[in-house]
Amino acid sequence: MGELPRRYFNLNIRHKDDGWRASRFLGDRTQPRAPIFYGRRTISELRHESIETIGLRAKELNEARRFLNLLDAAKGCFQPVIVTVDEGRVWIYELMAGPHEYEFISGFAGDPGGILIKGYAVSHLAGPDGLAASDVPLVLSSMKANQAFSRNTFTEIGGGSFDRYRGNVAALKAMLREKDKGFRVDPLDCLSAVEFETLVAKLFEAQGCFVPAYRGGVMKDVDLYVHTRGARSGAIKLPPDGVLSVQLKLSAKADDKSLVNWLMADPRRLLISLDDSVSPAAACCHERWITRGEIRTWIDVTPAVSAWLERSLDWLPQEWRGAEPLQSVPCAPRRARRPR
Repeated sequence: MGELPRRYFNLNIRHKDDGWRASRFLGDRTQPRAPIFYGRRTISELRHESIETIGLRAKELNEARRFLNLLDAAKGCFQPVIVTVDEGRVWIYELMAGPHEYEFISGFAGDPGGILIKGYAVSHLAGPDGLAASDVPLVLSSMKANQAFSRNTFTEIGGGSFDRYRGNVAALKAMLREKDKGFRVDPLDCLSAVEFETLVAKLFEAQGCFVPAYRGGVMKDVDLYVHTRGARSGAIKLPPDGVLSVQLKLSAKADDKSLVNWLMADPRRLLISLDDSVSPAAACCHERWITRGEIRTWIDVTPAVSAWLERSLDWLPQEWRGAEPLQSVPCAPRRARRPR
């Protein structure tokens, strides 16, 4: 019997009270569990009551229901694997039983109405104490910097019928030592946002530019300032003398109109993204929108940066490296086996 395909999810274990952190639940040696809170509401209420009665926002209620129904939805179809990033550690685990209602915690400053803990018994796939953030790929350990994960309690990462965040999936597969010969991912998609910024800054520097800082911090719409005085000709055409304001996006097309307006407002602005092509809306300034293919060419003619990129992604198996998207995960009526 073969293993069920895996699907990957992010669970944020958080509460207003700082004592309610991941280690309190996942690090419990006698009863490791993955919890959600939502006050004193019961599993039955969250599953069946109307949104008007339950008193949650639609997004919150939908997330709670997806979590509480996960094992039922996965049965015979896929093996859910969950990652939680907290306290400088990364936990990777699978659900074993549940959902259950655990203890009720009476009211306190963080939640005066009290909390009924709801969750699953879990089995760790990568150590009961989690992995130190420094020991996992940055694209995985820095997930909470991504608003898609930090703002939500429970989110699918990828590997299902879509391929967003396939670099995160690749990192999870690598940490679990999966042998997936059919898996392909573009190495550029395996960079965290910080690594992508660093890559681009190094490429500018290799072309003779001066980059005063690798992160824009709180500057609105600017990730890098690039001084081009003395820059050499190279893969990217640069103005001979000036300061570029550079904005970086893993994908820009979803917000292309506002970004095109930003580009048009000043000829010293440059947009760099991992899109495969420039949006049609950017026809008027396409030469200042650098896309995936141009980034690859830029890397290919810059040996030092190519070596840095290879070192940054030394965790990514060579046989997984390619530009093909992930395949969708089928539903197959087979029983999952836990990895050894």
